Amino acid sequence: MSKIGLSLRTKIGYGFCAAAESIPGNLLAVYFVFFLTDIVGVRAYIAGIIFFIVLLWDALIDPIIGGLSDNYVTKKGRRLTWMKLSLLPLAIAIFLLFLPLEINNQLIETLFYLFAAIFVCSAYSAFAIPYFALSSEITPKHEERNVLRFSAMIFYYPILLIATSGPMLIWEMAEEAGFSDRAAWGLVGVVFAVLLLIFCGIGLFLLRKSEKSSIITALENKQARNDEKKNYFKIWKELWQHKSFKKIIIFIIANMLGFSMINTVIVYFLTYNMSMSEGEQAVFWVVYIAIICTTLPFVTKLCNIFGKRPVTLAVMIPAIVLGVILFFTGVNSYLVMYLYAAVIAISSSCFFTFYLAFAHDCVEIDEFKTGKRRDGSLSALASLAHQIGLALALPFTGFFLELTGYDGTAKAQSETALSGIITIATIIPALLSFISFMFLWFYPVTKKKYNLLHSALERKRAGEEYSTEGFADIL
Repeated sequence: MSKIGLSLRTKIGYGFCAAAESIPGNLLAVYFVFFLTDIVGVRAYIAGIIFFIVLLWDALIDPIIGGLSDNYVTKKGRRLTWMKLSLLPLAIAIFLLFLPLEINNQLIETLFYLFAAIFVCSAYSAFAIPYFALSSEITPKHEERNVLRFSAMIFYYPILLIATSGPMLIWEMAEEAGFSDRAAWGLVGVVFAVLLLIFCGIGLFLLRKSEKSSIITALENKQARNDEKKNYFKIWKELWQHKSFKKIIIFIIANMLGFSMINTVIVYFLTYNMSMSEGEQAVFWVVYIAIICTTLPFVTKLCNIFGKRPVTLAVMIPAIVLGVILFFTGVNSYLVMYLYAAVIAISSSCFFTFYLAFAHDCVEIDEFKTGKRRDGSLSALASLAHQIGLALALPFTGFFLELTGYDGTAKAQSETALSGIITIATIIPALLSFISFMFLWFYPVTKKKYNLLHSALERKRAGEEYSTEGFADIL
């Protein structure tokens, strides 16, 4: 990594800002449905519908924010300005998400948490979409983008550890101190709102000069963009017509759908199938994140040597195979549980680290074909695919749990409910991962082809002769 031409300041700053990706995303994905069903008392299928509405909203605004950030240019910055302005609203939204609103009207309570979650997603998108696009503006180099995503994820996962084990520990300690369940979860909102401000504040301070070079070109092209009609639907249609980008979008949706089901059901699985206490679940998350943080540097190194595609395909295979096997055999011991957690951890960390890097490779394809750089719109559509997978997973999980007889008020679940939890955690994600695997298998952009494309693009920008030999198929 020391050979990569990015300053340590940039890598650390980009890493700290991953808190805005990790904290709200995982609080929503892992705990929001559980909070609604087991703390607020909302039925599982209604909680699923609520989450679907929230993510549908998020899916609608992501591309709009991407387009707006593409066309928002000032001397003080473009992406960073969006990130600065959205940070405080995002912290307030996280506080409201678990606000201990104890009133005797469940409809009002449910609507409050629905709008609080919509607020979280809106503020999250306003920060995250420009943040994702920032990496492709900092550097055009394949390896350096990989390292930026590695920098983000090496911070993301320790923060994820706090965001996944922290709520259970806070809940346990608050209960021992005499807090009610609602008040304990209100404390969760306060803690994570403050952590978000600290981590992202440090990151933004370190990144404050990272747009300096790219902003000069952006300002030069500002008038040309202003002369264009801002038709975002037309832009999305143009981007969707890129065959390479289309394959990546479907890859993201299918993989995200599977991983989101696992993330949603894992609290139920640990609580009811494995009978683990809050403290034991916290230990599980420590082990899970330790596996990721230990293996991610090696995975990133392999991606820089062999390319993202073959490495991603390789780590998907064990997760698919074991998911199918455990559906039939069951998870009968802690050893088997941790083995499955390990292969899922490695596969998911590779996916979450590099799915945006796959999309960012298409920025140069789009520029080569159209002469336009649309980093924000491409990042937004990749994020939209991410959110579609999540949006489909949550209501499906809620409905499936409801059909199997899951009861959030019961201390123990029926055999059919326990079997349903296993199904959502194993065979269904394995099948979705296989679909995702096939689309990535036929994705034509390799490391060699991307480097040839980038060299030709530099010559094209300079008005020199260029050739598409060796990479014409990715166009």
